Amino acid sequence: MKTSGIILATAVFILIVAVFFIEVIAPSMDWSAAARPGFVENFIADRVIDGWVGRHASDQENPIAGTPENLKAGQDSYRENCAGCHGLDGSGRNQFDAEFYPPVANLTEDAGQMTDGQIYFIIAKGIRYSAMPSFEGNYNRDQIWRLVSWVRHLPHLSQGEKADLVTEMRAQLEHHKAASAAH
Repeated sequence: MKTSGIILATAVFILIVAVFFIEVIAPSMDWSAAARPGFVENFIADRVIDGWVGRHASDQENPIAGTPENLKAGQDSYRENCAGCHGLDGSGRNQFDAEFYPPVANLTEDAGQMTDGQIYFIIAKGIRYSAMPSFEGNYNRDQIWRLVSWVRHLPHLSQGEKADLVTEMRAQLEHHKAASAAH
């Protein structure tokens, strides 16, 4: 009987501390997307997202062949839906010159650490509270796999492809800055 009282008191204490943190401490912290989060927030967010993707994504390899036609279709979808945040070259330099937290993934580096199935899963499902939307409601499986093909191609862009994309990115950024200044 004494043990159950100690357990109950401990549970109540933990609940009070949690409520105090959520209601008093956390709202006084800087939650701005421009602020860098602390170690604990990074640690928890990374573990939760990595665990979620790792548990639910398949290990399937991309069933869509990397033909020029499929790469072009993937690039077109990427340009329309992904480049605004990830940059035309996948570098994570967004077209809005804005701060994101969590930071926008650098697809030329980060995607190399994932399986095709994990990349597919993230594109299809999105990631809550990260600005990464879900595309499975608007795209069929083959379209998403073509996006995976293009993401896999990004680290292997030729020097000419990179130069063209960087020039286009600079032009888009200048256009965005001019439009922002006009408002």
